[in-house]
Amino acid sequence: MKNYKNKTNSNYSYKIASRLIALLILFSVIGISYLNMEQVFSLTPKKTRERTTRESTTRERSGTRSTSANGYSNLPGDTLSVPLCTDHNESKWHPLVQKNSDGSVKCSYGHEHHDDPNILNNVFGSVGTFTGGNEISYPWQTSSHAGTENHVKHNSYKWNVVSVSKCTPSNAPYGFTNIRAEYHQDGVLGATTRYHSYWLEAEGCDPADPNFKGIVRVGGHLDYGFLRVATTASDSQTIPLPDSPTRGDDRRLHMAYINGQVPCCRNGDFTWYGSNRPIRFRNQPKVVVRNGLMGEDWGAINPDDPYNVVYLPKMWYGSIFRGNNSWQEPIHLLNITITAQMDARDGKQDGYANFEGFTDRHGNVLASNCSPTGPDCVPVYLKNMKVGNYQFRAGPNGIVKREYDVIVNGKNLIQYPN
Repeated sequence: MKNYKNKTNSNYSYKIASRLIALLILFSVIGISYLNMEQVFSLTPKKTRERTTRESTTRERSGTRSTSANGYSNLPGDTLSVPLCTDHNESKWHPLVQKNSDGSVKCSYGHEHHDDPNILNNVFGSVGTFTGGNEISYPWQTSSHAGTENHVKHNSYKWNVVSVSKCTPSNAPYGFTNIRAEYHQDGVLGATTRYHSYWLEAEGCDPADPNFKGIVRVGGHLDYGFLRVATTASDSQTIPLPDSPTRGDDRRLHMAYINGQVPCCRNGDFTWYGSNRPIRFRNQPKVVVRNGLMGEDWGAINPDDPYNVVYLPKMWYGSIFRGNNSWQEPIHLLNITITAQMDARDGKQDGYANFEGFTDRHGNVLASNCSPTGPDCVPVYLKNMKVGNYQFRAGPNGIVKREYDVIVNGKNLIQYPN
């Protein structure tokens, strides 16, 4: 009996110890999970965010899988379910994936550049003719202490390409039937940056003159004005930044993150309105551009700390595609004004603008040609464009939002940042 009791006590002690160890392991797992969740929804110092973003870009270019900024490993699409494509070229357009002959996904680049601009080569010619041979980026890209735009933020170049058969202008006498526009649009990742680069080509039309066609090519930097966040369905809050303008209605509108939640109505998107217009431009020879961008965002802006993005890797309104900058409404808005002073540049005052020259980054026409092309030496081209105002809006032209993500084995292939 004594030996039996000792054995029983020994077994009982062993069971107690095993259960204690199991509980310790469980609490450790719970603690780690909690820390991971806390990391996803917390703010990270700006210097850390910038450093990890640059490191992620470097890793991606070396052919390895990039890690999300702030070290997040659970942002949508961060773990690829297919191999990473190894033939990436920063100057060439590419979709998100390469496919095999049977239509299956061969590999993914982890990011994409929206629409293929080459589909309108029959209208505008080869994509790189005016951009130094590049399909992605151009010599007038922006730059910072971290490097050039294409080197540091390559993934955010997006082509918006539309083609319609009917001329349907909005709030203007003239419209466009074909547009291909390359914008640098990084959404919430570039929300605190006021100026972003662009290049566009558009075919002008006149609903009252079916035989009219004109071509405009213009680029440079667009001013996106104020940073604002949506606080209610009908109101937004301006966030003052050191370079905020003193007037104007150009703006970057994002979701707000207040008291631990998104209070309002944005459906996971951002909307930017930018322009190259000065306060007074009517008496200047100028191609005045105003654009509107609307697309899915990665996260929200904390009004008290706008430089630190609050990432929200969650499903928006039950969509299978997550908040990973994967959809856009192409050409949400494009408004171009050819001022009357552009009329006689070809020696004829006939209501049409025909001109080849250069502008500075803000679209001001230079008095003489320049070389090489760069931030203040940007090509501008007008062929048979009627002087006046042109406008295109996606909605009235039947253009709906386009989804650019691909899901394989339940995983989004778009990685951070896209």
